[in-house]
Amino acid sequence: AAAIREDFSAPFSVTGSKVFVGLSIGVAVFPDDGQDPVSLFRHADTALYRAKKQGRDRISMFVPELEQRARQHQHLESEFRFALERDELSVYYQPLVDLDGKVQGAEAVMRWVSPSLGPVPPERFVPLAEAIGMIHRIGYWCLDQACQQARVWTELADGPAFVAVNVSPLQLCHADFVDTVVAILEKHQLPAQRLELEVTEGVLVENREQAATRLDQLSRVGVKLSIDDFGTGYSSLSYLQHFPFDTLKIDRSFITDIPGNRGSAKLAKAIVAMAKSLDLKLVAEGVETSEQVTFLHALGCDLLQGYYFSPALPAAGFLNWLEQRHLKQISGG
Repeated sequence: AAAIREDFSAPFSVTGSKVFVGLSIGVAVFPDDGQDPVSLFRHADTALYRAKKQGRDRISMFVPELEQRARQHQHLESEFRFALERDELSVYYQPLVDLDGKVQGAEAVMRWVSPSLGPVPPERFVPLAEAIGMIHRIGYWCLDQACQQARVWTELADGPAFVAVNVSPLQLCHADFVDTVVAILEKHQLPAQRLELEVTEGVLVENREQAATRLDQLSRVGVKLSIDDFGTGYSSLSYLQHFPFDTLKIDRSFITDIPGNRGSAKLAKAIVAMAKSLDLKLVAEGVETSEQVTFLHALGCDLLQGYYFSPALPAAGFLNWLEQRHLKQISGG
């Protein structure tokens, strides 16, 4: 396998140009990895998948644990393909609280409870949805649900002023994304400024031109834009200067260790100063302690989000939480 891989390391000449080809190889060995050609090929393919997942251009040997993982992944995919039709998906809402303790907004997050697998976290099923081409369906469904709920909140005196919805890079760059967003807003008669779409930094690097076009179109419509998980990967002032963002969300990894960790505290201060200089609204996510709240208040964060206030709740639970919070504030609790 190594010799074959070495042969492919030299460039190929194609119409006068040099083309380099990366080679990933999965290996299964008779008799330990299979007693027949079908089993051997299947196990070699499983090992090949692992080689690609680990970064490509490498050799991976089959081990029994790979087959178990492959079966688990296959089962997960099989169950997820019918999750929407079976009403297994739901949308929860986590409050965004300002410095005065008033709930200004809510972030919509998807939840999946499978009858056979139990609760499956978004970090497992969202990448799966992207890989199997379902992210557009579930993404638009989540956006529709969130906008419908936000429209209900407009009737409440102290309801959230906006709802924030995460958008996959694949969604954002889809040709009909902006038209779909506009259609959903019109369907629920929701003012565009009551919707905030969150995108991660990665999309600004990998699909810069498409992202710029879509973000500009959304901004012109009146939709608010937020850059999510800031500081985790491709942080650059140029992204903030050249894209029409309204909000910057500090990743929870910077919040977890403050105020005790001096390094995290310094980074948080730097991010806050940068956001303020660019007139961006600032949100700190992952807030869990009163010490963090005090520290972030002193820094001047506009909105706070985290378990200190409330976990993500279903719409009815969110409304009940709002009412209880309002009663406590009235009673001085």
